Amino acid sequence: MAGCGFWLFLPLSLSAVYIINCERNYRIIFDDVNIQHWAPDLVEDFKYQLIQMNNRSYVSGHLILRKSIERIDVRTRLQLAKPYGKKIKLYDVRLEGCQFLKTVQSNRLLNVFATTFKKHTNQNLTCPFKPHLNYSMDKWCIDEQDLPSYVPAGGFDTLTEYSMRNKMVFRVIVIGRIVLIK
Repeated sequence: MAGCGFWLFLPLSLSAVYIINCERNYRIIFDDVNIQHWAPDLVEDFKYQLIQMNNRSYVSGHLILRKSIERIDVRTRLQLAKPYGKKIKLYDVRLEGCQFLKTVQSNRLLNVFATTFKKHTNQNLTCPFKPHLNYSMDKWCIDEQDLPSYVPAGGFDTLTEYSMRNKMVFRVIVIGRIVLIK
């Protein structure tokens, strides 16, 4: 369960790989989602869970902050694992999170994730993020019809790190696989 800046950027962590609709010939399966935070002075309450249901992976959770967040720096990376262990880095970017929220529509891929993400959260994800407000997400997923019709089978991992004043506050690691369906 989560909120604020964290939930806003979980789609970046999960990258272009979270699917709910079965009309495509592939499915995205999350084998592990690991979210850590190192900011007890910032985080009042934080819980999340990965749910496997009906051959799908969902993420639900909530976050309550102790302090307002006016700026958060984000680094996110997505790698695909090909046969024989070779990894292909699809992206590795750094951005300022609040500015990203203002301009997300300018990047088609990130806009798909942000738009779908907003459908599953209970708060408007804009800066500043407010303290003592419950930012919740319920069964977050992305419609695979918004993604390319072809995605190669194999494993993937994502890493997303959130920092404030050069101090890491959150880290999200997602490990999963893309499986072809018949």
